[in-house]
Amino acid sequence: MDYKQIKNNIINRKRFKKQNNLTILANQELTRLNA
Repeated sequence: MDYKQIKNNIINRKRFKKQNNLTILANQELTRLNA
């Protein structure tokens, strides 16, 4: 794997993690509203 691919993988992983956190927050908010 070349450097460019490795760099892209790291960027994508960070982006994915950020989206995941937002999804978790949204789910917690929905749960709170439904409680």
